[in-house]
Amino acid sequence: MPPKGERGKKETRRKKKELVNPKQLKFCYEYLIDLNQSQAYTRAGYTTKNANVMASQLMANPNIQAKIQELRIELQRKTKITPESVIQELAKIGFSNIKDFVNGNNSILEIKHIDNNIAASLSSIKTTVNANGVVVTQVRLHDKVKALEGLGKHLGIFEKDNRQRQPQNATAQELIDIVERIKALKKPVNCEQKF
Repeated sequence: MPPKGERGKKETRRKKKELVNPKQLKFCYEYLIDLNQSQAYTRAGYTTKNANVMASQLMANPNIQAKIQELRIELQRKTKITPESVIQELAKIGFSNIKDFVNGNNSILEIKHIDNNIAASLSSIKTTVNANGVVVTQVRLHDKVKALEGLGKHLGIFEKDNRQRQPQNATAQELIDIVERIKALKKPVNCEQKF
């Protein structure tokens, strides 16, 4: 039999794990699929009646918030997707430039000659032959504005009401350094061009 203190710790750990019931746990997993609390509420088996209100109440539960955070950390560990890697991919898109895909003759570079960091901004490349037998290549980049908005939100550059603010505890120099590091990544834009 474990010493009295050890028994208490084990029981505390067990109780901590049981702070959400099975249906609430299902809600947490469902929420992480698409971050839509109403849909997660319904998929978890709760009634669809007043799903928005009920899901909001469930999300206000500190035990649910803690479980979702725990599951996020576990997911991040398993997938090796970090906030930094997401920001870097957004920066590739947000700071992309169509010039990175053409040579001096304004013809599209072969994909094998495009750096991986730059190619990450590509949404699609489509090559067709028109009625005159001319090869037409369309290059579509991911949405630059959306990527920049995502970066701005993540870095706390603006709020919903579009008032400008600095992230808490960040100095102006730290913000400049962040922007310069992102620019140094030299990343992509959303556009479609025919050549």
